[in-house]
Amino acid sequence: CAQLSPKIARFKNYGTAVERIETMRFLKENLPEDLGLKTEQVAIMYGGISDIELQKTVEDFGNGSSKLRLLICSDIASEGINLHYKCHRIIHFDIPWSLIVFQQRNGRVDRYGQTRQPEIYYLCVDSQNEKIHGDHRILELLIEKDKEVQESIGDPSEFTGNYSQEDDENDIGNAMELGESAEEFEKKLNSAGGLEELLFGDAGKPEEENATAHCKSMPSLFSSDYQYASEALAFLKSQDNSHLQYETFAEGTSHTIAVTPTEDLRYRLKMLPPEILPEEGRFVLCDDRQRMKEEIQRCRDAVDSWPVVQLLWEQHPFMEYLNDKVLASFARQQAPVLEMPDRLQVDETVFIASAVIPNRNGQPMLFSWYGIHYINGCFADIRPLSDWIVPLALNESSHPNPQRPINLESLERLLPDVVSRVKEAVTHERKLLENGTYPQMEAHLKALDELKKRHAQQLELDFAEQMQTERSKNRKEQRRHEIDRIFDEYYHWIENSMFIEDKPYIQIACVIKGGN
Repeated sequence: CAQLSPKIARFKNYGTAVERIETMRFLKENLPEDLGLKTEQVAIMYGGISDIELQKTVEDFGNGSSKLRLLICSDIASEGINLHYKCHRIIHFDIPWSLIVFQQRNGRVDRYGQTRQPEIYYLCVDSQNEKIHGDHRILELLIEKDKEVQESIGDPSEFTGNYSQEDDENDIGNAMELGESAEEFEKKLNSAGGLEELLFGDAGKPEEENATAHCKSMPSLFSSDYQYASEALAFLKSQDNSHLQYETFAEGTSHTIAVTPTEDLRYRLKMLPPEILPEEGRFVLCDDRQRMKEEIQRCRDAVDSWPVVQLLWEQHPFMEYLNDKVLASFARQQAPVLEMPDRLQVDETVFIASAVIPNRNGQPMLFSWYGIHYINGCFADIRPLSDWIVPLALNESSHPNPQRPINLESLERLLPDVVSRVKEAVTHERKLLENGTYPQMEAHLKALDELKKRHAQQLELDFAEQMQTERSKNRKEQRRHEIDRIFDEYYHWIENSMFIEDKPYIQIACVIKGGN
C-alpha cells in the first residue's frame, strides 16, 4: 500500500477488491491515514451490511456530490453492481484463483457507459521461498490471461474450459498442490479450449464489422421516432375519447415531447421506478442523445440522481402505449382502405401485409412486409414494402381520404389470394434462411459434442491420480453432472434459437387503391 499511496491520493474515485473480510477491515482502518483521506471518504462493502446500506453506498460512490472516494469491497460487489459512473480504476488487493472472478470484478468499472479507459491494477508480492514464488507465478499467469481475455472474446472459458468459479479454483489449487510450474499450467490452459473454439473453430475470432453487417432496420413510413410520436398524438387527440395533454418542441435536430399522463398511461408506467415521474405528473421525452448524455452526467454530479428528461425511442413504454392506442382505433380483423388517385390507376389495388415466423422460443426469425399488387382484380406482382414506399409517397406527405363509399366486396374477394401469395413469399424466405442456419446449427452441435467429449476426458485425467475415496468420487460425479447440465443448456439454446417454425402469422395492415 505504501507504494500505491501517492498514486491513489490523486485519484478521485478508486475501487479495491478483496476476498477476506479481515483484510478489508484492516484496509479500512489504515488506508485513510496512509492516503491522507478523511474517514467519510472511505467506505467498505461486504455481505454483512443491509441491502439498504449497500444500495446507498453504491449510489454515493457514483454521485459526484458525495464525499466518498475510495470503496473497499469484498466479492459481494463482483456481480450486478454498477460502479463505473465516477470510477474507472480498480485494485485487486488479493488475486482470486479464478478468471471468472477477475472478469466479474473488472466488469464493475469496465462496462457500457464508462467514459474513460478502465485502469486495472494487481497487488503482487515476491517471496524468497521457492515454493511460494512458484505459486505466485501461477497467479501472475492468471493476470496475464485476464488481460488476454479482455482483448479477445471476453469469455474466461476460452482459456480454462471451465464454466464455474469452483472449477477454476480446483484446477489452480491442484496445480499448486502438485507443484506445477507456470509453464506447465499455461500449456494446460492453452489446450483447454472453450466457447471461442466451439463457435468459431479454426476460423478465429469474429471480426467486429461482421456483426455490424448483419444489423438491419425495418422499413418505416416515418423519418424518426419523434415524427411518429407527434403524429400519433395528433391522431389520438382528434378522437373523442382521448384526453392526452401534450406539447411538442423542436430546436434544430433536437425534438421534445412533454406529456401529462392519463390514468391508463399511468397504469402502463407502473413498470417504471416511481422516481421517474415528476411530482407535477408531467414527464418530458427528448430524441437528442447528446442532450440525454449531458442530463445523465448532470444527475451524477448532483444530489438528484434521476434525469428530468427521458430518451424518446421505440423501446420506451410511452411509445408502446402509443402503438396500442393507435391500433385500438381499428377493430379486430379490420384494416383501413385508402384511395390514392394521384398514385394508382382506377383499376389498381395494393394490399400491405406483414408475415412473422418465430423460432421455438417464440422470437421472430422472419418479419417481412409486402405490397401485393392487383390490376383489375388480377394478381400482378408481390414486392417488399420498401419498394412501394417511394412510388406511393407513403413517407413524404399525408393522403386525405375522400371518405366516399368504396366497393368492399371486391376487395374482400381478393383476401384469400392475398394470404396465399404472402404465405408463398414468406415460405420461400424461410427456406433460404434454413439453408443458411441449419448447416450452422449442425456444425455447432457437432462441435459441441466434440467439446463435451474432451471435457469428459479431462475429467478422467483430473481424478486419475487421486485416491478413490468416497469424497473424490462424489466430487467427480458432481463435476460430471455440472458438465452435463451446461452442455444440455447449450444444446437446447442452439436448437430452440435456430429452429424455424413453419406456420407464419399473416396480418393485413391496409389496402391502397386508385380512385373511382
